[in-house]
Amino acid sequence: MLITLEALPNAIEQENKFLKELKEEYPEDEYFQSLEDYESLDDFFISYKEWIDSFEDKDKEKYLKVKDSIKETKGVYVCKLNSKLYLERLTTFEPDNSKEDRNPKFIWRSFGVCDNATQVLEYLKELEKKDIIDEDSPKVILLTPMFKESQPSDGGWRWHKWGSYIGVQKHEYEYLYDEKEVEMIYCFEIIPMKKRED
Repeated sequence: MLITLEALPNAIEQENKFLKELKEEYPEDEYFQSLEDYESLDDFFISYKEWIDSFEDKDKEKYLKVKDSIKETKGVYVCKLNSKLYLERLTTFEPDNSKEDRNPKFIWRSFGVCDNATQVLEYLKELEKKDIIDEDSPKVILLTPMFKESQPSDGGWRWHKWGSYIGVQKHEYEYLYDEKEVEMIYCFEIIPMKKRED
């Protein structure tokens, strides 16, 4: 069961306070100094539908090559890498690590690379049918886009570092930067959740 994320009371204010402290403690750090105050949970986790709707038509042709048949996007979010860390700090749910501990097979199947959310939802159904993850347990899907044009010419994002590729785009090289046809993919993670107890 995919869930909708809701912010804890005062969580965004607390995060802004923490950000202000980081900026004061590390005035020379360009990354911290470039960050602006957060306004809502959407600054961390944007719904997949809002993300797709934000593309202009010309960009849809370039980046959304594999058609997505998703109708309901509840529980599917686009975010930066490692945003799982914010789930516990900011939302009324938290990652349920006990679920992963009970089924080690899930650990190796809970993440990977895809072309769109539909592929991950179909993949999730397969995991549920095989009893690798409980169909009725709360969960979210996090997607992080990787754009070819953002990659450095030396190094950068590599296919084999991020789990199995469940998509259909033809890829030929180790680095996304070198690909001829692939302009964007997503790293995904399926995260079992539980209601916070505090």
